[in-house]
Amino acid sequence: MDDHPLINRAFRNVLLHLRNESHLSQEALARICDISRTHISRLETCNESTTLETIQKILSGTKTSWSEFGSLMEQSMINLGKRIEIRQVAEPNGPKWYEK
Repeated sequence: MDDHPLINRAFRNVLLHLRNESHLSQEALARICDISRTHISRLETCNESTTLETIQKILSGTKTSWSEFGSLMEQSMINLGKRIEIRQVAEPNGPKWYEK
């Protein structure tokens, strides 16, 4: 199982989809979006989380609307959720979600 958070894996899948649909290398996307290639790579390997500002740059660079991005994220979360079991456990400080 992938140890990275589900949301990061969903974003990775969407980022890869957008980059591939635009026929862009990591370097080309980074140049268009004014983001470092290393940052793109770290997002694609789930070694960093993203910010709304970075998402906006990526969406502008790939000519993707926020609504399309939302749909892609939702579908990615659904697809990933089918492959893993998510369970909630009561803990002293409130409920926690765990992936199996």
